[in-house]
Amino acid sequence: MFKYVCFGGIFTLVALINGLYTSEWEFPFKLAGVAALIPILGVAVFTGAFSRGERVNVDSDVKSDRIRKDNWTKKLLLMSAPNAVFIIVMLIVSIMI
Repeated sequence: MFKYVCFGGIFTLVALINGLYTSEWEFPFKLAGVAALIPILGVAVFTGAFSRGERVNVDSDVKSDRIRKDNWTKKLLLMSAPNAVFIIVMLIVSIMI
């Protein structure tokens, strides 16, 4: 699971290096935001958040499929975590300055 945090951290480092190198922070915020949002949208698709309130294929859902979906959900959330933390920290820093 640590490799998924590192994979998400790569986008965070690219955004941080770009911001420090160019001294312009709009693009790093956008990059980290997109890198955090895309996995979260994937999690929403896996959990069925976009259905109309009823569970889709709840009767045909096999335990192994549920376990696989849960594992992908954890992996995607771990990928988006470093970017979300980066955005929150940078917003707090920008408010304090």
